[in-house]
Amino acid sequence: MFVAHELGLQLLLMLAILPIASLYSQKNDEYATITIVEQMPIFKNGNSEDFPLWLYTNLKYPQSAINDSISGKVIARFKIDTLGMVSEIEIVRGVRDDLDQESIRVLSTSPNWIPARQGHRSVSISYSVPIIFDINDQFFIKRIKSLSKNARKSKKAHNH
Repeated sequence: MFVAHELGLQLLLMLAILPIASLYSQKNDEYATITIVEQMPIFKNGNSEDFPLWLYTNLKYPQSAINDSISGKVIARFKIDTLGMVSEIEIVRGVRDDLDQESIRVLSTSPNWIPARQGHRSVSISYSVPIIFDINDQFFIKRIKSLSKNARKSKKAHNH
């Protein structure tokens, strides 16, 4: 009984801290980038598979990495501004230059997002994404098919 009460109190404290964290991370400057928002940015139709599907459809495995049989995970961070545009792309953890540069290239071609919202205002937010290059994945064909199938299921369920 005491453990359940203690866990309930911890949960209550965590819920109380979350709104405070967003207030302190926000500045009066309208160009400030914040990371905790009421509404996260939305890519295309708002399905969780939309962005990875777009990303892996447009990503090109560099020939030099194919020749060297290089696989790995690039972690990229970018800003989605108040207009929904992707900018300030940076590699947080790279694999090697060709894979890192391809990650930057594809992210720089991203269509606009619906920007994040805090209250009634659009706000900028930092967004991080892992980009997986797997030499054994036949240039992402299996991943793209899997994401397409999930997106169709999600769309079909949403329309009913």
